[in-house]
Amino acid sequence: MEERSPLKIAATKGYVVLIKGHPGTGKTLFSLSAGACFGKIKYISYSEPESYIKEKLKNTVNKNVVLKFLNVMGNTEVVISEILDGLKSGYLVIIDSINAMLENFKEKRPIEQILYGSSKAKNGTLMMIYEGESESEADYISDAILNFGYTEIKGRKIRSIKVIKDRNFPVREAPFLFTIVNNKLKILNASLKFKLDNLNTIKRVDMPESPYKILEESDVLVKVSKEVHNDLIRLMKVFFATFYKKKGIKVLLELSDEEKEDYVKNIIITLAGENFIPVLLKKPYLKSFEEAKNYLAQLEKYLSNQDSGMLISDTLSEEGLASSEASLYSKFLQEKNWILKKHSMKKLTFSYESHVSTAFQEKYSDAIKSLIDFYGTLVWISEKPLGNSYAIEVNNTRGFVLKNYKLV
Repeated sequence: MEERSPLKIAATKGYVVLIKGHPGTGKTLFSLSAGACFGKIKYISYSEPESYIKEKLKNTVNKNVVLKFLNVMGNTEVVISEILDGLKSGYLVIIDSINAMLENFKEKRPIEQILYGSSKAKNGTLMMIYEGESESEADYISDAILNFGYTEIKGRKIRSIKVIKDRNFPVREAPFLFTIVNNKLKILNASLKFKLDNLNTIKRVDMPESPYKILEESDVLVKVSKEVHNDLIRLMKVFFATFYKKKGIKVLLELSDEEKEDYVKNIIITLAGENFIPVLLKKPYLKSFEEAKNYLAQLEKYLSNQDSGMLISDTLSEEGLASSEASLYSKFLQEKNWILKKHSMKKLTFSYESHVSTAFQEKYSDAIKSLIDFYGTLVWISEKPLGNSYAIEVNNTRGFVLKNYKLV
């Protein structure tokens, strides 16, 4: 049995769902998004006006959702009657907020029992919005508890939902990251749905940052978290190479011994066509400075008739030299950068943040990005200069799709 996504949990028929979080964390938009999945919403409001809720509801995926709105201020009999009627009629009944509602009852426990029993006996689902994160009376009658707040990644606070409870279902340890795109809720689940052996033609592409912004920065280092698979690094290298080649920029793509030229060419032809294959340069694993010098001579030869462009590479084949001969590796980088600057070449380098080579690469980089696998969600963060954070989705089920969402 697998853990369930927050929206699926919230739209479970017969459930009592408690939504917790401080003001401004996305609780209202989430509750309406869950209601849109449900199809019918009865919104019991102690504060928000109907116009505000209707405007928010426009930003959900379902434009045909039925909304019944009730603004109540302390009329106990009306509230309970309306809730029971909504549950009987198969609505997702949202109480905003349960804090305000319970303040109007002297004996809270019987009311809680009525609410819980009614949800189980009726066709609808009850959702209670709680302002704050502390334990409440509503915890004990809830089938599911979702906490809205922020998760810190690389010093950035990113909106997140933590599933605290989902009755009879397992809950995952990590929170779900989410963001708001064009006033719509976007919950980010595992996004890696591709295989290098089975790529389709590019269908849609959104870069995690403007590619022209990256071009403005001569030496860009992408630090990759250790959880990211090598196949993804290879895909990103090939993808950036293809993208810049299509823009008319000269591209030199470094390939390790494990990356076969014909294989890479076939991927590029599949993605964009045979006219967009960049110059491919094989780079062996560098175990000694002598091997590094031979490679630099080969690089100089490739660039002899080239006066500008971009070098795209990774440091996997350099880690042996970096970890065994740190001073010589530093010298190698200095000479490589000198050659690239002489030929007006910019560089985009992928390197695992846990590797020795990465620490040296940082010294010779104008800009530093991070690519992090957060429990299946790819997060791209601009560290130097300080910039935006994005979630990246990669999908290849019906054509290669790479799109990003700004994390706000």
